[in-house]
Amino acid sequence: MTDQALLLKVKNQIEFYFSDSNFRRDTFLRAAAASDPDGFVPIATLLTFNKLKSLTTDPSVIVEALKDSTSVLLNEEKDKIRRASALSGDDTTNLRTLYVKGLPLEEESTMMDDCINLFSKYGKVNFVRLRRDNNKAFKGSCFIEFSSVSEMEAAIAAAAAEDDSKLTFKGTPFESCLSFADWRTKKQNERNERKGKKPVESSEKDDKKRKRDDEDNGDIEAKEESKPFEYTKGLIFKMTNIPTDLTTFQIKDAIKEHVDVRFVDYTPGESKEAYIRLGSTDSAQKLATKFTEGLSLIPDTPKVEATLLEGEEERVYWQKIEEGGAARAANNRGGRGGRGRGRGRGRGAKHRRH
Repeated sequence: MTDQALLLKVKNQIEFYFSDSNFRRDTFLRAAAASDPDGFVPIATLLTFNKLKSLTTDPSVIVEALKDSTSVLLNEEKDKIRRASALSGDDTTNLRTLYVKGLPLEEESTMMDDCINLFSKYGKVNFVRLRRDNNKAFKGSCFIEFSSVSEMEAAIAAAAAEDDSKLTFKGTPFESCLSFADWRTKKQNERNERKGKKPVESSEKDDKKRKRDDEDNGDIEAKEESKPFEYTKGLIFKMTNIPTDLTTFQIKDAIKEHVDVRFVDYTPGESKEAYIRLGSTDSAQKLATKFTEGLSLIPDTPKVEATLLEGEEERVYWQKIEEGGAARAANNRGGRGGRGRGRGRGRGAKHRRH
């Protein structure tokens, strides 16, 4: 019999994938659901997701974990999953989200689980996002999304209490615990003060307007934290167990037989892993199916292991792509005075993208 703690983790992870918070943002998962007449996503596809794959690779464990779920459903064959209800049209994420500051930096590795456990006393926690600076370092604060506004307000009230019921982090009071709307208004006023402008007041109408202005691919992120960049989720696979004698072109040609490949990030002869960026979420879904069927890059070689990048790992990789593009553009601008020098240098680079 499977360990109950593992079953709970698997259930929570899959319910998160299909939750309003994630499903609204996850273009790959939505595309996979849209490709099925009844909105189901194969369990085999979900098992290409890194976080779920780290918990289990056994479909029967997933079936057992979801037998009592009220937010997702299994099909009759028990090999596909879908949301139990349709995604609502209005995104009220920001209205149900609070901001917390004063978390210990040294406990970053367990912070997400700690916050979920702590704030779950006041309602269902849908999502926790740790705030980071431009160097990706944890800032000691986070955003926590609840399933309802009343649950968020209950947590804020508990943090403001002056008796033994006061909400603290392991005995230490928070420096700040505000609704997302109040936090954003506070930040806006700080910016206005620096610029000599009048302060603003928070309101639901203004919050909805600023929400449209501030959204970056669906993530709750303040503009002043880092320069936002847009990317399409669900396009990059990390492949491992690659024969070391393969070339970048062999990998690309093998994948191109099945789907549209935009580039391959691989160091021939030195690495057994590669990153594959695809042209669409439809291609990603097809490739995920091929991987679960045991895709080999060349005949008579072991099948490759592949996981779809997600969450922070995916964002960091896209950030690397963005920074690499900016660096190349700067090099090109700096090399205009000497014709051909930039191109010659590029041909000799050891690390290639095709």
